[in-house]
Amino acid sequence: FTAGQDSLDEQATQRLTTLAEALNKRPGLRVSIEGTVDAVSDARELAVAQLHQQLLERSAQDALPDDFSASNVPLEGPLASTLETLFSETFSDSVQDEQQRIRAQLQNNNEEPVTEQQVTRALHIAMYNLLRDSITIPESELAALAQERGKRVKAYLVNQAQVEAGRLFLLNSREHLQSQSSSVELSLQAD
Repeated sequence: FTAGQDSLDEQATQRLTTLAEALNKRPGLRVSIEGTVDAVSDARELAVAQLHQQLLERSAQDALPDDFSASNVPLEGPLASTLETLFSETFSDSVQDEQQRIRAQLQNNNEEPVTEQQVTRALHIAMYNLLRDSITIPESELAALAQERGKRVKAYLVNQAQVEAGRLFLLNSREHLQSQSSSVELSLQAD
């Protein structure tokens, strides 16, 4: 799975289709399905999604630009203003203090004079990253993502690959969260 997501990509559906074909040839096999997460990358992407939602709601925009990320925050306008407001509300440093820190850092690293556009771009990247990193994703949210991944796999096997639902057992990912990879673990059992 892509970090922070519960949708199946084409490679996953191909693998599941291959599994389903093998299962349909062996009616005595059952499958246990358990969704898992990568605690670091999934939490990071869930934090990005939360930050994007906050920026979208507070800026009163209809949608974020398709390429919206830390390095593509507009230099001015509602999204830039909202980013600055969120930063000021979240941290004790003012935007101006952060801007001075960024300007000094850029000037120390460059032999050429630093432009205001470079300072503003670096400031927005820094504020975006600091805001993202300030968002804590609770384990319950990661567990919900893991459970949803398991449900997606089971739904695909039943609805698209025509595996009998009674042969597929969805394990409770919330009870024992595995946090090493963004995936689903499948275990085969014979009758």
